Amino acid sequence: MFLEKDTVEEILCILDAEGCIFPGYELVKMNNKLCLLGTGGFSSVYEMNTFERPESKYVLKVIGFEKHVMTSENFWDTVRLQYLLSEQTPYICRVISARELRVVLDDEGQLCEVTEVEGERWDEDGIRLQFILMERLEDIVCKNRFGKISLLKDELVNEECVIDFAIQIGQALHYAHCNNVLHRDVKLENIFWDSESQCYKLGDFGIAKYAVEGNAETVVYTDGYGAPEIERHLYESYNATADIYSFGITLYLLLNDFRFPGSEGYYVNMVQYSPEFVFPAPAHASEGMVRIIRKMCQYYQDERYQSMAEVLMDLVALKDKKHDAVSEEDDNLPDFETETYKEESNASDASIGGMRRMELTGRAKRKEDERIDNEIYNEYSVWHFIGFTLLLMLLMRGMQSDSSIIFKWQFWIVPITVLIEAVLLRVKEFHILFGGIALGIGIYLCTIIGISVPHVIMLIGIATGIPVVAGASVVATALWTVLMVTEKMQWLDIISKFDLNWVLLVVVLFMLNHYMMIRIDYNKTTYLRAKVGIFIFDKMYLVMMAIGVVLLAVEHFGVIQIPEVVRQIHLVRTGLVSFALLVAYMSWNGYIDLEEEEQVYENEMDERGDGERSNTTE
Repeated sequence: MFLEKDTVEEILCILDAEGCIFPGYELVKMNNKLCLLGTGGFSSVYEMNTFERPESKYVLKVIGFEKHVMTSENFWDTVRLQYLLSEQTPYICRVISARELRVVLDDEGQLCEVTEVEGERWDEDGIRLQFILMERLEDIVCKNRFGKISLLKDELVNEECVIDFAIQIGQALHYAHCNNVLHRDVKLENIFWDSESQCYKLGDFGIAKYAVEGNAETVVYTDGYGAPEIERHLYESYNATADIYSFGITLYLLLNDFRFPGSEGYYVNMVQYSPEFVFPAPAHASEGMVRIIRKMCQYYQDERYQSMAEVLMDLVALKDKKHDAVSEEDDNLPDFETETYKEESNASDASIGGMRRMELTGRAKRKEDERIDNEIYNEYSVWHFIGFTLLLMLLMRGMQSDSSIIFKWQFWIVPITVLIEAVLLRVKEFHILFGGIALGIGIYLCTIIGISVPHVIMLIGIATGIPVVAGASVVATALWTVLMVTEKMQWLDIISKFDLNWVLLVVVLFMLNHYMMIRIDYNKTTYLRAKVGIFIFDKMYLVMMAIGVVLLAVEHFGVIQIPEVVRQIHLVRTGLVSFALLVAYMSWNGYIDLEEEEQVYENEMDERGDGERSNTTE
């Protein structure tokens, strides 16, 4: 179905306003028009931002309105490929999220129905729209409608900068090839600059192919960039050397004023695909760079470099030769030696130590730091879990003397739902819907069998959204049940006898505040949750004192009788002491400024991580 540009934008605006595209994100508008960054035969790309961080920019790739569409299988395959590869190397554009929608229009072209696509099930009456949310990157070239191309990164006119560019994108291709992924569309328009991390990134995996045997058969390519075996159908299949050819052409163009081999401009001359054609040297390349590019672009695939590792070895050697020393960046490069260049190593050594284990030293250090942080955080979590469990059990013991509720089967529905929620929180698959259902069940049961302290504590545990707290509330309920049924440890009656419940509550609140700060420090919570949590703790103690004063006042004038459970926690006293502890703690440790630490919480976008910038699509 062909739709006018205005109609397309109108549909997208409606979907965006109703939160149907990606909740938490919105399309950027300029002069009441969507910010369109690029279009192609397969897709259009629009600028997006997020409600939480309006200054951060993202791109939305929309597939379905153009003349070409993708099957669900191909769509999700390419999304998964780019997402997983971007997790392994910083030189591939990150995909944050993706989804498919079925949009139905009425006879007048107005939007009347939106549903989520499930697998390959499809209704011919609807439009299949596919959305990919990615990080916003900067183009390195600009191409107008007449095909004229211009450079946006001025430093790429310098060979040394082109070598750095080649090493970074070469590593992206190497990781892809090591995972049996052929990009199949390496070109200038699909490479971007990340100003935040100061590196180049390979994007647009829209026609990438996972090749089990390292070979592919489908004929897809861009004129001038495609390898001869694909353009001329020289073989029944092709392999990673086709990407190496395309990458060689990319480097050739950068060093030859954007003129293809044998051509006078950014358009292909078919002499390039003649077996007898000898690649002329790029106008601005040194002898060493000419040798590398010519070998990358040999007509027959078995005469080219056979792996990106070999290409990277020669690029690094050329860079070293130019600088007469190994630069700091080179020190961080993986060992690119393979069996071809390392005569003393056997095939297994090359496989284990070289090709499949290309980890940058910087990345390895980050992983080690992350592992250490996780170990420390897990240790904190264990101790806090134990502390929460014991304190909550003592609170239940001191405030809930009636144990008859234990023998009602409805009582145990809440611990089961809270336990399930705690597990989901632990594996990071928490859904607000399930948490809301669990809270609803708990409140409903309280109206049937009566309000109990264990129920209230478990429901608060769910509301925190913290697995340690939710899990501790369930274990505490189990321990309290054992104590009440067996009538053991009667000496714990001193809690209620000496009215110590409020002291336990103060300690619980302090521990909860401290544990939340730990979660922020170790990047275990989202920016939004951290901000909300800190806001609640900032105001909670004051609210407790205010409510306590109001309750005492109305009770004094005989308006209401304060329930015994509420009386035991002494709201004014608890709020005042908790506030004093909070002030002392913050004075000692310093207050966390979320505006300065905002970067820490970026992982949730992640949820995420981020794709192509102002992408010019295929």
